[in-house]
Amino acid sequence: MRARSLLLIIPAIWISVTTFTEVSGHPWSSNSVTVHRLGTWIERFQKDQNRLPANLAEVRAYAYTFGSVPELYDSYGARLSYQPLTEDAFIVKSFGRDTTENTVFRTHDESYSHGLISPPLGVKGIILNESRLNFFQSSFLEGQISPRGPLVASIRTRFRGDSKRLLIQSQEDSQFFMSSVHDTVDEFLWLPGGYEIMFTAQGSKRYEDGIYYWDLRSNVVKNLLPDLQKKFFPDAEDDRKMLLSLSHSSASPDFVYFFAIYAPVNSVMDPKEFYRYHNFYAFNPANKFVAERVTADKDFSIFEYPVQHKSLIDQSSMTQATAAQKDWALLSLSEGKQELLEKWQNFCSNHADSPQLPYALWWLASIYNDTYREILIQQPEKARTLRNFGLEIADALSLLPSAPPYLRAFAEHLKKNLLLSKPADYNVVSVNSDDVENVETEAETESEPKVGAKVHNSGKEADKDKDKDKEEIKD
Repeated sequence: MRARSLLLIIPAIWISVTTFTEVSGHPWSSNSVTVHRLGTWIERFQKDQNRLPANLAEVRAYAYTFGSVPELYDSYGARLSYQPLTEDAFIVKSFGRDTTENTVFRTHDESYSHGLISPPLGVKGIILNESRLNFFQSSFLEGQISPRGPLVASIRTRFRGDSKRLLIQSQEDSQFFMSSVHDTVDEFLWLPGGYEIMFTAQGSKRYEDGIYYWDLRSNVVKNLLPDLQKKFFPDAEDDRKMLLSLSHSSASPDFVYFFAIYAPVNSVMDPKEFYRYHNFYAFNPANKFVAERVTADKDFSIFEYPVQHKSLIDQSSMTQATAAQKDWALLSLSEGKQELLEKWQNFCSNHADSPQLPYALWWLASIYNDTYREILIQQPEKARTLRNFGLEIADALSLLPSAPPYLRAFAEHLKKNLLLSKPADYNVVSVNSDDVENVETEAETESEPKVGAKVHNSGKEADKDKDKDKEEIKD
């Protein structure tokens, strides 16, 4: 009787345990232990091979050589998620019982990270209430703090895997992570509400190019570029690439501003022609992200206003900034040319692994271009040397995979001009700080252009006939 009873009891126990496991995970093991154990194996692989594994299959094959079998599935039967972010940093996550990535308002998934600073560093951006042309603030790529809440967004670049992902972290929860599915994100902006992001992404072999809206509350991602193309570029070929750059976001009116133009066939783009109101658009989040063109009474270029590389940064947030962001804030465009070249070159050398590097290279090449133009007549030999340096920087930028396509097109424009011993005709360097302040005061009195409507008396051109900088470039 006892043997017969065991034959009945054992299957009953097995069925009960299996059912409980499917609902809540193995009662005799911890899901966090499983996640941590896999993370430890990845760290071991990295230390031994001097690189991160390409995938979990490579981790398992590596562990086999030591007679071990790492668990690749969590306690709920779902495969663990492994995301390499840089050459050193990675994340391992379990999506839990619901097998779905948790969002900002739900309990975070169990995770293991390596190579990430916690709490994350960054700066806050200024939410402008205007439709003035603005360069994208590249310092945000290092880390931008949400206008509201504890979230910080940053770009993580993995050169070996040729990927750039948008990572969301929390200053209050060290194990909260959300990363973009798209693997070639160029630029991003927080929307004023603090839980929505707009980002551009181009050049992926797996995902389509676009301007994406990402709602972190629902984890919904939508590409807004197709509707923009249908409305403003209906006659263009379907496979023709576009040059895209974000500008800024505003709360009143509620818009996200950006530049968009189809890429020239020769991949050469003059920055002065790219940064014009003719290519300036805005998405309206309050109206299903309908796109509108920003119009003015004249097709101004951004170079007709005071040029500033560090606008849109909230200086009061610099105490939380990364080292690269602090160094960026110390750079200038209104010193002597020798000092400018040295400081910008030092930034590029000291922060070669920063997502800001492509932008810094463009500013540096443009400073070389300005200096070359200034001394070309009076000091032709010295000008030739500067031209060669500028050409070398522009060439490096044009070949840099991590650079957004529009910056590579800018570099091709500089190369084309400098190869012909002809400086490009846009200007980024100010003569001195007093001149910059005078121009800014004059520009602030101008009325703002509007979205979707013609505006009269939107402003007059900034004075381009500035005095020459008398600082001599040393050999």
